[in-house]
Amino acid sequence: RLEAKLKETSVYQKHCDFDTYLLIARECGLDSVEGARAAAIFMNDIGVISYFPDLDEDFLILSPQWLTDMFATVCTLKHNFVKNGILMRSECFQIWQEPDYPENLHNILIAILRKFKLAEILPPVGDKSRQLGDNSLVSESSSRIFIPALLSSEEDSRAFKNLWGRVVAPESVVGRFFHFKFIPIGFFARIIVHILHSFSWYPEYYWINGVVCTQDDSKLLIRLEGYYLKILVRGQQPEKYIGDIVESVDTVCSELLQQSYSVLVPCVQCLFAEEDDPHLFTV
Repeated sequence: RLEAKLKETSVYQKHCDFDTYLLIARECGLDSVEGARAAAIFMNDIGVISYFPDLDEDFLILSPQWLTDMFATVCTLKHNFVKNGILMRSECFQIWQEPDYPENLHNILIAILRKFKLAEILPPVGDKSRQLGDNSLVSESSSRIFIPALLSSEEDSRAFKNLWGRVVAPESVVGRFFHFKFIPIGFFARIIVHILHSFSWYPEYYWINGVVCTQDDSKLLIRLEGYYLKILVRGQQPEKYIGDIVESVDTVCSELLQQSYSVLVPCVQCLFAEEDDPHLFTV
């Protein structure tokens, strides 16, 4: 009964608060709050509704198609408000408009984009004192929403060299190269967001198939070249970062790919000497 009632309601009401949902649940014989919440989680699991109590236990999406449409409003090139992967928080009202996406829902919509690894929230330009994804950033108009799927610019070799530079002792550099048989659409963007979401790397420079991030005195380069995803970490102790980053990439691969892939270790001396074709060791 509850499933049928929720589908019926979703035709004219795309989302609701928990109290409204509770009234629907009680009509269907679920009198307790605990039972109704458990039923909402189950309905989410089977795809009838979308409910993310870890983000907001008072907000339910009765129409999953509404959520899909919201994703489409962001991951499209039909609007000009995203500049090379960056949407200013103050511009959200341009793509999420009344009556479909009222302004009071914009914070939760951003949180959902982050949950699905489609975007990350960045501090205002020049502010590195705060963590990426800091919840207080979500409502600040000067914050930036980073959407790697919409990166559009090509690599500027001069800008890259100015930021990455030469590796000079006592620095060292380590890396891992992932080799795939094919690269699914959106894979690189998911890798970027997952790493930004999981760690404290700050994206300094990014282009359509690469990003350079910094953390303290270390730098991270993630670049997609053909069927290779190349990851380099440089600094005085790069080895303390590379393991967690590789594990993070493995997590995304297991979620998105139904194929085997190989992980190769580039020669550290070749990397230090900045050789274009470093010797690769198999893991």
